[in-house]
Amino acid sequence: MNRYLAFFVAHAAHHVTGGRPAECLWMCHVSNVTLAAGLLLARPELVRIAVLWLLPGLPLWLGDLIQTGESPPTTFLAHFGGAAVGLVALRRTGMGRWSWALALAWYLFWQEICRVATPPELNVNIAHRLRPGWETLFDSYAGYWVGSTLLAAFVLWAEGAVLRRIWPAPEEPSAPSSIQVRRPAARRRPSAHDSSAGESGGSGGAP
Repeated sequence: MNRYLAFFVAHAAHHVTGGRPAECLWMCHVSNVTLAAGLLLARPELVRIAVLWLLPGLPLWLGDLIQTGESPPTTFLAHFGGAAVGLVALRRTGMGRWSWALALAWYLFWQEICRVATPPELNVNIAHRLRPGWETLFDSYAGYWVGSTLLAAFVLWAEGAVLRRIWPAPEEPSAPSSIQVRRPAARRRPSAHDSSAGESGGSGGAP
């Protein structure tokens, strides 16, 4: 547990010492804690939720890395390290059919927490305003929120479907490829020959 949580602790210390502790609530960092909790408590669904957010978080993080130019060593541990550990763990737990929906609900929960508890200027988990660059597509935050939530739902669903095909959850029985129906054997109607044979057999056996 400690070595998995170390990814989060190391990067969280960077944010805290930099005077931005609210940055610890980004989904990639929350997912590291979720992954560690899933491994400690042996809860496969927590592992699945964490992986579903750690993987798509990589390209978003790389985009921010290029845009801001901020690249402390701990950020590579939190993102690449967490994703790698999550994939190794997912080979054992498999991906559930409805894990994508739980991951979406988990995100919406933390987004609401960030909307209440984090400074608007940090815009953690896009809880306060549009993500930079999306202003040309949306003229209000409400429209952006609906669009981004639907996009997140689709990405999580598609990602979950691919991972489930590779590593299905062991507790979900696979459907049989074909269903065989056994038909009852047809009863043969007695023929005249059977009746005459029975009569001759009966008369031959009489004393």
